[in-house]
Amino acid sequence: MEGTVPCDYCLGGSTAAVKTCLTCFTSFCEEHLRPHKELALLRAHQLIEATRNVAEKLCPAHSRVLDFFCEREQRPLCHECSLSTEHRMHRHTALEEACRAKRVLVEARVRLVDNTSGLLQQETATLSEDHTNIVNLSERCSSQLSRAFEEARAKLSRREEEVMEELRNEAQRALSPIEVSMEEHVLGIARLSSVKDSLQALLASEVDPVSFLKASRGACA
Repeated sequence: MEGTVPCDYCLGGSTAAVKTCLTCFTSFCEEHLRPHKELALLRAHQLIEATRNVAEKLCPAHSRVLDFFCEREQRPLCHECSLSTEHRMHRHTALEEACRAKRVLVEARVRLVDNTSGLLQQETATLSEDHTNIVNLSERCSSQLSRAFEEARAKLSRREEEVMEELRNEAQRALSPIEVSMEEHVLGIARLSSVKDSLQALLASEVDPVSFLKASRGACA
C-alpha cells in the first residue's frame, strides 16, 4: 500500500512496519518488534512511528531525532543541537509546527501565483481587445480612404499610395508595443503555471517534514 513502511525483517516487505528503531536503523512489524518490548537491552532503544529513510530523520552530529527547526538557519535540529552554543540563542520551533508554517507559506505562494496569473490574463484580454480595435479601425479607415481616393484616382493615385503607406506605418507602430506586451504576458503566464505546478506537486507529495522543508527552500525563496 502506498505510504506504508514495510517491515525490514519480513521477506519481500510484505508486512507493514509499526515502529522504527533509531538505534538499529530498522523498521519492525508487530511480530518482529517483540524483542524490543521483551528484552531489557532492546527496551532501551528509541522507537518512533514507522518511517522511511530513518537516517535522514537523525542529527548527523548526535544521531538523535530531529525535533526542532532553527528559524535563523532554516534547518532541522536535534535536542542537543538546540542547546549547543551555536544554536542556543536562535529561535527554535517544533519540527511539525515549522512544517505547518512552511506549508502555509507555500499555499500562500500558490494563491499569489494564481492572483498574478489572473491579473496577467485580464491584462492580456484587454491588450487583445485593443489590438482588435486598432486593426478594425485601421481597416475602416483604409476602406473610407479607398472610397475617397477612388473618385479622383487619376489625379491623386500617387498621393493615395503615400497616405495609405503612412496609415499602415502608424497602425504598425501602434500594434507593435501591444504585440510585444502580449507575448511577454503569455510567457509570464506559462512561467507562473510552471511554478504553480511545482508548488502544487510539493504540496501533494507525501513526504516527511524534514524532506518537505528541504524541498521547500527553493520554492519559497
